[in-house]
Amino acid sequence: MSRLDQLNTELKELDESIDELHDTIEKTNSLRYNFFRGMVSGTGTAIGASIIAAILIGLLVWSVRAAEGVPFFKKVIDASGINTLLQKPD
Repeated sequence: MSRLDQLNTELKELDESIDELHDTIEKTNSLRYNFFRGMVSGTGTAIGASIIAAILIGLLVWSVRAAEGVPFFKKVIDASGINTLLQKPD
C-alpha cells in the first residue's frame, strides 16, 4: 500500500468520524431531545426530593415521639400543638 493510499484511507476515516460527530451534535442540540431530557431530569428530581422529604418527615415524627418522654420537650411539644398532629388514629 502506497503512502497516498494510506493517506486516502485515513482521510476517509476522518471524514466518517466528522460526520458521526456532526450527527451527535445535531441530536444533542435538537429541541425534542432536550425536551425529553428535561422531562426525565425534572421527574427524577421530583421523585428524589419526595423520597428525601418523606425520610426527613419520618425522622422528625420519630424524634418528636421519642422526645415526648423528656419533661422539657414534653412541655414544648404540648405548647406547640405538635402532639395533636402526631397522634395515631384509633
